[in-house]
Amino acid sequence: MYQSPWWVVNHVVGPLNVGTLVVVPREHVTAVSDLAEEAAVEFGPLLRRTTQVIEALTAPEQTYVCMWSHGKAQRKHLHFVVQPVTPL
Repeated sequence: MYQSPWWVVNHVVGPLNVGTLVVVPREHVTAVSDLAEEAAVEFGPLLRRTTQVIEALTAPEQTYVCMWSHGKAQRKHLHFVVQPVTPL
């Protein structure tokens, strides 16, 4: 796990590929447009570094980044899933 004043990076638990990480803002945010300026400035370099770590450890064919913030009737907490796709 990695933590900064604005973000947490952690392993995803569940049916996603081994090596999948989630990048989550520490503050409750439901949309990218709601990020604090400091969190937005840190996000690009953090996402880049997260994908570099995944690629170094898993040697994937591709690494995908997907934003999640959905719920049944409203937005939930913002998550960025960083998923390596490796050969079978």
